[in-house]
Amino acid sequence: MKKIVSLVLACLLTVTLFPHMAQASSVLSTDSYYINEKSSGKYLWVSGSIAGAKQGKISTLGTSIQWKVTNKDSTWSTVTRISDSTKYLCNESGSTVNIKTVSGTTPDSCLWSFTMESGGIRIKNKATGNYLYISGGSVAAVSLSANPSYWRTIPTSKYGTTSAYTYRELLGLSMGNPVVRLGETKTISYNKLPVSTNVLWAGVNDFTYSITENSGNCSVPSAGKLKGRNLGTATLKMVHKPTGLTITKTVTVMVDAALFGVTSTGHDHSSGLQNVSNTLTNAGYDHIWLKTSGTISMADIKKGLQYSSLFISRSHGGSSSDGSYIVIGNAKSETRFYGSELYDWSTGEAWIDLSRCKVCLFVGCETGKVGTPNHNLPESAVGAGAKAAVGFQKSITCSEANTFTKEVVKNLAAGQGIATALRNAVNVVDKYGAYGLDSYKVSGNQSQTLN
Repeated sequence: MKKIVSLVLACLLTVTLFPHMAQASSVLSTDSYYINEKSSGKYLWVSGSIAGAKQGKISTLGTSIQWKVTNKDSTWSTVTRISDSTKYLCNESGSTVNIKTVSGTTPDSCLWSFTMESGGIRIKNKATGNYLYISGGSVAAVSLSANPSYWRTIPTSKYGTTSAYTYRELLGLSMGNPVVRLGETKTISYNKLPVSTNVLWAGVNDFTYSITENSGNCSVPSAGKLKGRNLGTATLKMVHKPTGLTITKTVTVMVDAALFGVTSTGHDHSSGLQNVSNTLTNAGYDHIWLKTSGTISMADIKKGLQYSSLFISRSHGGSSSDGSYIVIGNAKSETRFYGSELYDWSTGEAWIDLSRCKVCLFVGCETGKVGTPNHNLPESAVGAGAKAAVGFQKSITCSEANTFTKEVVKNLAAGQGIATALRNAVNVVDKYGAYGLDSYKVSGNQSQTLN
């Protein structure tokens, strides 16, 4: 009696500690199936006597990926071609998996079990004890220690491309061009087509993701995620693993605000920008590019304008026969940034696309001065696509300009339109026009907000 009890306990321990040594019942009933490998997304496929793995649409692959699973008992099943019931999936020895013609008694090499585990279905051969595995376009049978494939299945009667089927094949994606903030990790958002249906095998891990152009600007840290690394654009390529459907989109990496202070001896163009940054961060605009220096490159100015929702420059400014400008360098000779860097009024051609910029504030003397032979800087920014841009027609004083800029931003962050935000800021800082700040001029949409 003790020996019987001990034997029973040993068997129970074997099943508990080594579950693969105890063969569970098959999870599939007798039916016709698509058999799909989870990691690669490829279908178990056949061509003549060769078993392999294939990516493609079910309408294209047809019966080459359709299999008849027939249960021989509660554990073991045969897997045959849907178009020829004498052609069996077989693993006679080693890792070779092929198609074998069988008549009469089914050999163990043509018997398979389908066992559900946490990662999916494992498919095991009775003769060899090996498990079905995909590597590239090939199918093999390997030991459990080689980490064989997990599989998933769906009856062919339930999976198709029309509304007659319970589950639908992915036909496409509806998605815009992603926008991600600098330093942000963001989930890629899309809608599966056809909409409002049970689209099968189209989750996050059913795609491959790669950045094919400008990979220094954006990366894919994990499946379905984008990370903004540098301001600019990048090209995202998504490939649906089962069908091979390819989607290409342009990713834009932006900041909420670009704040540039061009320092100059005797003039405070920088200290107020930290207060502006704090105001924006407190309002939820926390992706900010803040730069203060005696010289800021033209490339950085353009990048800040092009890839921010709010652009602010604090610098010297002025106007000449070439239009109004901001001073972006004070070493030896003055470096000026004119509106002609943004827009050619003679041809109507924008040199860069500022359509992403909602508000530009050129806080400096005469940056919005009118009456010059060429258009002023704010007008040129709007010509290049900015929604609204602001300059000043008179000279302004540094300290008050810093306070004024903060007030304007506080008002914008509270949801006010740019004209209202400016007017309210003047009432706080320069109610009587003593500092030139009431000479602001708005080009573009007077009601533009940051929202």
